[in-house]
Amino acid sequence: MSEKRSARDAALWYLQSRDRTAGEIRRYLREKEYTDEEIEETLAFLREYRYVDDASYAARYLRYAVERGKGPLKVRADLEGRGVAAALIREALEEGYPEELERETALREGQKAMAGKPAEQRFLDKTARRLQSRGFRASVITEVISRLRAAGSEDTEEN
Repeated sequence: MSEKRSARDAALWYLQSRDRTAGEIRRYLREKEYTDEEIEETLAFLREYRYVDDASYAARYLRYAVERGKGPLKVRADLEGRGVAAALIREALEEGYPEELERETALREGQKAMAGKPAEQRFLDKTARRLQSRGFRASVITEVISRLRAAGSEDTEEN
């Protein structure tokens, strides 16, 4: 008969594979049926020794997500799903995802989606849906589609 691991040991084991948020650890420990007191003591320990830092996690995740072509709405939803506090998400987005970067990222993703395709409405619509699913704001999508349409018109006139 084996004894149940301490909440601290369980949390440290859970952190071995990748960084986690406090919300993810709390959820994991609840599933393992630790008490709220054990969970809060464990989280305090993890924060004290900087094993868990939701603000830096949000900033790192944001950089990763931008590299992968995700928009701010998708980043917000992903971080909310990981249990990051709304204030920390807002701060990370304000500091790390300015509107100009969103436009650049959306344009890059739009150009990738349209590569080798004519600027026909059906392809532009499909690209707009792709950008929406990747978490870009409607105003940015509209701007990107207009630029892609204009670029396609220029290409057509040159041929």
